[in-house]
Amino acid sequence: MAEGKPRRRGNAIVEFTLVAIPIIFVLISVFEIGRGMWVYDTLAHAVREGTRMAIVNGRDCAKIPGCAVTIAAIAERIRVTGVGLSPDELEVTLTMLAPSAGGPVVVATVSCAPLRTCLSRSTLPADQWPPAVANRPKLHSAQIQGVIPFRSAIAMFWPGAGRGMTFGAVWLPASSQEVIQF
Repeated sequence: MAEGKPRRRGNAIVEFTLVAIPIIFVLISVFEIGRGMWVYDTLAHAVREGTRMAIVNGRDCAKIPGCAVTIAAIAERIRVTGVGLSPDELEVTLTMLAPSAGGPVVVATVSCAPLRTCLSRSTLPADQWPPAVANRPKLHSAQIQGVIPFRSAIAMFWPGAGRGMTFGAVWLPASSQEVIQF
């Protein structure tokens, strides 16, 4: 080594380590935020589609054989349009509302926790949705609320995280409400 030149062996490895760790964390964080937004948007879309299916089944549809929409049909619509959402984790509540002077009043409600429990509810008229008592066009409203847990992969980088250590989930909610149209 020539006289007067400082020794710099190993500087590149130290600098790379100091810069790479935060950059990798930021990169994974960006992917996780994007994944969380995708899960939320997919849930919101599925809930909107389920609500739309509930409100456009038509007036007196329950009197026409094979016309009525069932809880199972709405649950299936939510499952199909919620691509990537697990029916074993997704919780959905179907509610029918009637107007009143003090605000909307709940007429009927069905809870699907998880969604898979409602995929077989297709016995008419008991599982018709909206129920006959709450199927008045331009008056009753259908509301569907859904929640799904979101578990981030960032938790695996938490100091001390190892086998047997679990992290809580963030529950992502979505809701849609529409007035019966026909």
